[in-house]
Amino acid sequence: MVAVLGLLITTQHPLEDAGAVEARMGEAPQDVPLPRLAVSPQWGFASREAENPLTPAAQEAKRRLVAQVAPRGWRR
Repeated sequence: MVAVLGLLITTQHPLEDAGAVEARMGEAPQDVPLPRLAVSPQWGFASREAENPLTPAAQEAKRRLVAQVAPRGWRR
């Protein structure tokens, strides 16, 4: 079983700070062993504009941030 840390908000700007996300990732191994952790946005991006004020570019930036911080956060 894997515990997924939803550390990026999918319905709000601004883009989270990479260092802050990594710091939060560093807190998780206290409760769950590192090999059983994953990082992701809090939930999926809504498919309708009324449900999600983020532009496609902002959504892509958040996905890229997950890809950027995940490898660094697990090197602890």
